[in-house]
Amino acid sequence: MRLTTLFALLLTAGCSGADSEESAGGATSTGSQLPPENYAATDACTTLPQSGCPSEHTCQVASNAGETTCVKAGDTPLAGACLGSSDCGLGLFCGYGICRSYCEAADDCEGDVVDCLQIVDGNGDEITGQKYCTTPCNPADPANAGGRAGLLSCPTDWGCYAANEGTPSGTTDCFLAGSQSVGEECTNDCAPGLVCLNSGDSQACASFCLVGEGSCNCQSFAEPYHAAIDGTVVEVGFCQ
Repeated sequence: MRLTTLFALLLTAGCSGADSEESAGGATSTGSQLPPENYAATDACTTLPQSGCPSEHTCQVASNAGETTCVKAGDTPLAGACLGSSDCGLGLFCGYGICRSYCEAADDCEGDVVDCLQIVDGNGDEITGQKYCTTPCNPADPANAGGRAGLLSCPTDWGCYAANEGTPSGTTDCFLAGSQSVGEECTNDCAPGLVCLNSGDSQACASFCLVGEGSCNCQSFAEPYHAAIDGTVVEVGFCQ
């Protein structure tokens, strides 16, 4: 069996325009700014490194052209669910539904195997100055209930998936998952920790697993699928 073609679309669907418009802290194709109650008047600030803002404020990208402004920070931690950048803790912004770190290159990100990816708006256009660090997580345990060092917990109802399918980089990210259980028919709407498999005649949810770990009969996907666990790139499979 192999990943259904639809599953590959999930990685791009997680970067939908509706989410990116909110994640840009109010950025739209017209470059509108945040509501006055969310920002402090200031000279131009910088997002990386953070500078130029009053205490308890984060420098945020506020337009598609890359204009910046100072937004009062919230208390949602890194990888926590958010509705807007004012929800996120100091230095973070809301990108595709979770609080993320700014970056210009992968070296700016924390973690052993991470990447720096571009935020786009609803039209698929890049938002200048808004790149984010991917989220180190475990597809077989998105909430990191096992407490493995170096991994973040995806929000409730979110799954962990390889960010670069087919490339053994081990880069992962959190995306909103569905609710279908193991063995139930699916169209990329499986619950966190599960994957929608295409057996040729039907599609059903199965549990992710780490090859060589766990109690299930962990099988490899037809195309390479990897995640970085304990600082090592390991193969991700599915329970048969």
